[in-house]
Amino acid sequence: MKKYMKYAFLAFFLLLLVLSFFIIRPFITVIIASIIVAYIFFPVFDRVNKRVNNNNISAILVMLLIVVVLGLFLWFVGSRVFGELDIIKEKNSFEEAMSQLDSKCDASDNPLCISVNYLSGLIEEPETRQSILSAVSDISKSLLTSIPRLLINIIIFTFTTFYLFRDGRRIMKYLSDIIPLKRKFKVSLKGQMNDLFYSTIYGAIIIALIQGAVGTVAFILLGSTESPFFWGTMMAVAALVPFIGTGIIWLPMALFQIIQGYLSESDAIMWKGVTLLIVGAFIISMIDNVLKPKIIGERSGMHPLLIMIGAFGGIAFMGFIGVFLGPMILAFFMSFLYVYHEEKSEIFEDL
Repeated sequence: MKKYMKYAFLAFFLLLLVLSFFIIRPFITVIIASIIVAYIFFPVFDRVNKRVNNNNISAILVMLLIVVVLGLFLWFVGSRVFGELDIIKEKNSFEEAMSQLDSKCDASDNPLCISVNYLSGLIEEPETRQSILSAVSDISKSLLTSIPRLLINIIIFTFTTFYLFRDGRRIMKYLSDIIPLKRKFKVSLKGQMNDLFYSTIYGAIIIALIQGAVGTVAFILLGSTESPFFWGTMMAVAALVPFIGTGIIWLPMALFQIIQGYLSESDAIMWKGVTLLIVGAFIISMIDNVLKPKIIGERSGMHPLLIMIGAFGGIAFMGFIGVFLGPMILAFFMSFLYVYHEEKSEIFEDL
C-alpha cells in the first residue's frame, strides 16, 4: 500500500510540476531577467541592509536604484536606437552608399570594384530589398504591439526582483534543504555554482556593455555610420554570442569605410576606416582578454566549447534569453558533475 501511495504522490507531484511550468512559461524570460538583475545587485542590497537593518526597506531602496539606473539607461539608449531605426528604414543609407560606390566602378575591372558591383546587384534585387525592409518593419510593429505585454512584464519583473532581494537567502536555504545530499556536498556544490554563475553573468553582461559602449563612441568619432547607437547596441548583443562577437559589426563597417575612401579618393575617409579597424582589433576585441580576468578574478569559468554549445542550444530552445540560460544550465550540470567526481565514493552513502 505504501508503495502505491509513493507512486501516486510522485505522479501527482510531476503533474503539478508540469502544470506549474506551463503557468510560468509566458513569463520565464522575465523571471530569469529578475534572477540575473538580483544576482548582480545583491552585493549592493547587502551593503544597504547592513546600514538599514530592514530587508523590506533595503529591497525597496535597491529597487529604486535599479529603476533609476536602468530607466535612465534604457531611455537614453532606447530613444536613440528607435530614432536611428527610423533613419535606417526611411533613408536606406546603406543602399545609397552602395550606389555611390557602384558609380565609381562603372568602367573598372578592379577586383575591389567587381566585389562592389556584385554586392550592389544583390541589394538591388527586389527580393533582397523587400526582405530588409520587411525585417525592419516587423521589428518596429512588434515593438509597438508589445507595449501592453511589456507593462505586465515590468510589473512581474519589479515584484520578482524585490522578493528575490528580500527572501533570496531563505529561498536558497529552502532549495538547499530539499536537495538529497550530505551537507558538505551541498556546500561544495553551492561554491561551484556561485563561481560559475559569477563568471558567466559578470564575464558576459558587463563585458558586452563595455564593448557596445566603446563601439558606439568609435562609430560617433569616426563617422562610420549615421546610426551609432543602434549598431553599438547590436555590437553589445553580438558580444553575448560566443565565437561570433563584436567583429560581425565593426569589421564590415571598417572595411566598407576603407573601400569607400579608396574609391572616392578620400584619404580622410579611408584612414577613419583603418582607425576603426585598429580600434576593433586591438581595443574592442581585446577587452575580453584584459577586463574579464579583472572582473571575475580567480573564479572558475566554463570551457569555451561548453559556453558556445550552451549559448546556441539555449537560443534554439528558448530564444535570446537562452544566451544566458543555456550556459547557466550547463553550469548547473558541471557543478553537479564536479561534486560527483570529487566525492563519488561517498556522495550517495548515508543520505
